[in-house]
Amino acid sequence: MHVLVLGYSGIVKKRVLPALKKIKQIDCIDIASCSQGAYFSSEAAYNGTFFNDYADALTKSKADIVYISLVNSMHAEWAERALLKGCHVIVDKPSFTSLDDAVRLANLARQKSLCLFPFHPFPKTIFAIKNIWVVALSWTWGHMRLVRAVCFLKVNPKRFFAVSAHGTR
Repeated sequence: MHVLVLGYSGIVKKRVLPALKKIKQIDCIDIASCSQGAYFSSEAAYNGTFFNDYADALTKSKADIVYISLVNSMHAEWAERALLKGCHVIVDKPSFTSLDDAVRLANLARQKSLCLFPFHPFPKTIFAIKNIWVVALSWTWGHMRLVRAVCFLKVNPKRFFAVSAHGTR
């Protein structure tokens, strides 16, 4: 499998790339970032290429899967472009900023027999995504109708409601 990551966010650096590199079926990871090129390390792209432009990356990468970790307002545009290219898509939470975009893109994915997967990159969900994608991608997409996963997280509520001098942390 070949993965293209759009956006070189902290979540991608700390959680997504290490998890992707543990999936033995993934042999190449390309990364695209318009703002993080100076912070890019060559170890991040796993047998892949670093792109400074999202459109260029989507055109030139031979990815089967596109992982989108951009500003939330950009998710719909780039998910649509990836689906139209014929790629399966994983989108960081929140996946889309409107219900209309979510419905339209879900219908596009269904029409093209592609997977559109909203993703919340907590450690236990990364373990789940590894197992889901390995199983899902080994099936014939024409026969797959639904992959549903539920992950239960042990969350400290204080972490989400704590306020520092600079607002919520």
